Amino acid sequence: IKIPRVNAARLTGGVYWELQRRETFLENETVIDFHEDKRHSNKTVMELSCVMVDRSCIDALKQTFSQAGLPLAGISAPSFSLRNLLSLRDDLVESAPVLTCQIGLKATSLSILAEGRLVFTRNISFGLENLAETLTTELDPPPSQGVACQLILEPGKTEGFSPEVVQQQELVPNLLKPILERLIRQIERTIEHFQTNFETAP
Repeated sequence: IKIPRVNAARLTGGVYWELQRRETFLENETVIDFHEDKRHSNKTVMELSCVMVDRSCIDALKQTFSQAGLPLAGISAPSFSLRNLLSLRDDLVESAPVLTCQIGLKATSLSILAEGRLVFTRNISFGLENLAETLTTELDPPPSQGVACQLILEPGKTEGFSPEVVQQQELVPNLLKPILERLIRQIERTIEHFQTNFETAP
């Protein structure tokens, strides 16, 4: 987002009202974080990267770490974590826009970064669970969802698998190919949309 330059005491309020203008949300149910992109700010305008997360998700994650007795130094949104990693690559910061694809458990996040900034994000309702469901439906005997996830994430693994599951491994690529091709088409459409609206292909 872009807001008129303000001092530190007024910055949080400025960000809050600009986000409210763009998308109405309940303050007590939402966690907001932001930081200024000083490379693209100037004396009169501040450019900031912002993230809004449902507070219940943050509380649940904090509780999980607390119950496990583990310290939690901070929580980062995946898209911004990838942006921070890519910003370490000088050859990428100054190059054409870069598209990142993160397949999560329930959804896939597509992010486009340009000049070190996160400029576009799209979430697709497709994740590891969909891939695992394909295997539990098509393989006979059907593996458990946990085993199906292992077949996807650890191809070639044999330790801990029954002989039947080991034999099924060679079937996995062909079974997953159609559903992954659909995901690829979604990615291609995302690139086309971005190129149409931003005039630069990632």
